[in-house]
Amino acid sequence: MRFQIPLFAVLVMTILSYSSTLFAEEIPPSHTTPRADSRGFVNVWQLRKDVSTIEALTAYDNEEQCHSEGDPDQLLSEKELQRIQQNSEVCIGEVKRAYGKYVKLKQTLNDVWLPILYSAIDKGDEVAEVIMRQCETTHVLMRNGIESTCDSSPVRRRRANQRLLEIGFIPAVDISEELLDDRGNSMAQRGQNQIAVMAKIKSGALGYNRSLINMNGNTADDKTTFDNYFRWSLMEAIFQDAPRAFTFSPGYAEAGWLTSEFTTLRLNRKPLTPGYLTRGPRLHYGGGRSIYTGPYYWRFGPLEIYVSGNAFSTKVVAGPRNLKFLQQREKLLAEIESNIDAYLSKEPRWAVFLLQRIGHHEWVPEGTSSETSKINYTWLGDWALTDVFNSKRNNWIRVNESSNKTKARVSRKDGATFIALESDKPLSSPIADTSECQLRYSGGLTYLPAEDKEAAMSRETVLGYLSTYPIEGLSEPLKPLHPKKRYKQVLMHCPEGESLDNQRTRYLLLAGETMIEVASDKGAIEYIRHFKREDID
Repeated sequence: MRFQIPLFAVLVMTILSYSSTLFAEEIPPSHTTPRADSRGFVNVWQLRKDVSTIEALTAYDNEEQCHSEGDPDQLLSEKELQRIQQNSEVCIGEVKRAYGKYVKLKQTLNDVWLPILYSAIDKGDEVAEVIMRQCETTHVLMRNGIESTCDSSPVRRRRANQRLLEIGFIPAVDISEELLDDRGNSMAQRGQNQIAVMAKIKSGALGYNRSLINMNGNTADDKTTFDNYFRWSLMEAIFQDAPRAFTFSPGYAEAGWLTSEFTTLRLNRKPLTPGYLTRGPRLHYGGGRSIYTGPYYWRFGPLEIYVSGNAFSTKVVAGPRNLKFLQQREKLLAEIESNIDAYLSKEPRWAVFLLQRIGHHEWVPEGTSSETSKINYTWLGDWALTDVFNSKRNNWIRVNESSNKTKARVSRKDGATFIALESDKPLSSPIADTSECQLRYSGGLTYLPAEDKEAAMSRETVLGYLSTYPIEGLSEPLKPLHPKKRYKQVLMHCPEGESLDNQRTRYLLLAGETMIEVASDKGAIEYIRHFKREDID
């Protein structure tokens, strides 16, 4: 048996070697970067920066990872046992040093900031008070001197939450005690959970435990159940369409793929992308091919519920032709925007928690910038359409490419990358021409095809789920893609491409000198087009 020190221990010395310098650079002297304004209120942007430095160096006093769990029946020589013991001792030493360094840096942060935070609270700084009382905001601040939501005493936790209610910044209020796990499938409790969550949604808090409000099945027994389905559908539509929020729970969070930094109110967050292939308004769970539908994108069609006891009777609960649903959705979106504006108007520093949506799936914290628009230079240039493939009845066929002359130009403007498509004949959606469509990475890569030929021709292809049935002839449209390579997905953001108010899937892949366009209006992929780079004089 050969003992190996965990990767964590290998990296510790690197962290230790530069952490002091990094900390010194990230937390400058107060005379160079003010930590409070003229009112004595906290500079939340500097606090975010300092907190992010310490959070990145978080370490734990976990020595268990340094002990080998070898085969107890295996006989080891004395020399091997000594080597194992020595390696374990080295690992434990590194863990202790890393943890000790983290504790020291965390203490330094608190020595610098706690006096400023408490002084600001005394002067009426409600943003500072929320940061201290709501433990979600960061785990590196020490809150022994104030009642907070992570207090060991239930009485003190309730007092902290009561104070958060009095402050009135609802996204910071803890409603967990109002939400009960509905294991008995009680429609009344499910409705109460939805109402409690809806109150926070109206404040711009879209981060919540979806399992406590979601509806399962497609049958309703009474008005309570119908009301729950309607409310759930409305909440899902807001989840899909809201342009801003203080917290947000992406569908792929339910697969355990996302940390709590977006679901909860946090000071320090990085821009969020799905990290894997997306399809227009739909997205996939963490790294897999199953599509989040909950319920399906509301613009795709009506959500119909069967009336219990009558298999042939249905009631439309929500959808694009349900007037009540449309009116309530517009009203709720307007209320959310109005409440966010009111928070920011009263105190602009609440923006430290604000998230902005880009397209369907990307969220960017206020004060940070998205990197997804930084498209590689190899995309730039002029392209000509060479091949068009269309899916008809689960069979991909080549369309006569000479029937339409289409040119594409990829260019940069003000740091962003755009594609313009121009044809000699008018084209309809989903491959309509566009004069300016911004390109953004989704954060995802194509999947590798299945090993066996039959599976490769089915829905488990490099494009993920294309259909619920096997697709013939797909090898030709995908021929430019190397079977052992993965390709970055580039989304087309514009009215003719993917936008929040449409049902379209439209994205690009670059395989050498071939640019591949994938497009559909809803459902399965309809078109795959190939463009070849034109010679530049």
